[in-house]
Amino acid sequence: MKRICGRIELTALLTLAAAGICFPAETILQLRIENSPGGRVQARAGTEGAWATVGRVIRPATQAVTTFPAARYTPPGSVAATAVHGIRIRLPASGGNLQGISIQPREFGHMPRRYGGHVPGPSAILTDIPAGTAIFRDLAPLAGDPVRLEQSGSVREIPPDWRPTPGDILRIDSRELPDRPVEIVLWNKAGGSVEALLRDGSRKRIATVLRPVRGTGRFDGTAYTGVGALNTNHGGVVTISTAPALRPEDEGQPPECRGGFQIVPAAHARTQPVMPQSMVVAPLDGDSLLEGRPPLFGGALTLGDGSPVVEMLVPGRGWISLPAIVGKQDDAFTKDGLARVGLTVQGDVEAFRIRLPVRDKNVIAHAIRRAERTFEASGGKHGAVVWELRGTLPPGTAYAVFSSEGRTLAISNVRPFRLALDRAHEGQALTAAFIRADGSSAGSRTATVVRSGNGLAIREGSWP
Repeated sequence: MKRICGRIELTALLTLAAAGICFPAETILQLRIENSPGGRVQARAGTEGAWATVGRVIRPATQAVTTFPAARYTPPGSVAATAVHGIRIRLPASGGNLQGISIQPREFGHMPRRYGGHVPGPSAILTDIPAGTAIFRDLAPLAGDPVRLEQSGSVREIPPDWRPTPGDILRIDSRELPDRPVEIVLWNKAGGSVEALLRDGSRKRIATVLRPVRGTGRFDGTAYTGVGALNTNHGGVVTISTAPALRPEDEGQPPECRGGFQIVPAAHARTQPVMPQSMVVAPLDGDSLLEGRPPLFGGALTLGDGSPVVEMLVPGRGWISLPAIVGKQDDAFTKDGLARVGLTVQGDVEAFRIRLPVRDKNVIAHAIRRAERTFEASGGKHGAVVWELRGTLPPGTAYAVFSSEGRTLAISNVRPFRLALDRAHEGQALTAAFIRADGSSAGSRTATVVRSGNGLAIREGSWP
């Protein structure tokens, strides 16, 4: 355990230190990501013991890019956002520039249609881990957690203006606050109280509601999240899903499968459009800004294990689970809106409650074992590779037929066309035939499975 007080080097607790708060913090989860094709994504509970492989890198990051504006609420060299559909990292940069890289689940190697969030492009470390699992769920770091580089077995701070190159290794330490609440209640009315229930049973008012939330919207990644589960947390937002985890190939394509609402701190809200899908909360009189501060906007909220953790208080019913609501419904949390989803209530939603699951080394170790077993069962130790067809496709292409050695492996009619090969072997030849809607050939592309680092990767042949 490390004593954190005053000046904090690279931790999620910088904002608290600036406020003069001093407390112990413990690293209960470490992540290790090898930025190379086939590189390992690893995790361990605490800071000692063996690393468990929970995924592989499909495509490494090769650049840093200007990251999303709310990253400024977290320290350079830290996790700027954690979500079921991606992890954003803010890099140290000269001149106050906001530079960053991302770690992406396999479904977000190409952004879905109608995607509204940050597009990482070449700054993305694309993994074969499904959205909403492993490091994108119960092994996810917290907003504000420190990120460093590993070299020859030791770690060092990321230097200013660093740019990722294949072969780099990232290390993320996720730390647990001893005074982390067990529950947060937000009263859904102007002037309503935001209260934290602490482990000793006491309650503390931590903010006030400026504007209540009335509806749901089409927020990125919610189709991979689950009803009542946390979707995103960064220094300027908490996003809660109301959509079932339908796990489409592309959540931006019809039929609509996204749904959720947000909690936004007041200063950041002034940079955003006013919308009924956001609850706006403000600091108490005399307090500093809420942006980037625990427990709502850094250092405390986890993505859980996919179980519902958010409930609502409705007149005549008490505390109940959130209903499944998909799409833009501006009055979803009113009496009339709830009636449309089959809930007969006596009035609008009065409050929301976020329950913070227990997060300790035992919980983390169990999650790591589960993720490792899932990875192994998917063929991860047998050379799992993913071939995504990027670049310009032949005009009129309706679908792609993947084959190997004369045997059809998969047919895909959803772009980006993708082949997930669980048991590939080095030297295996692959072909993707492009087919028009009338069944005629539109051309083809070839690839070979090659050895890359400690794993396998796809090397495409030349194509126009």
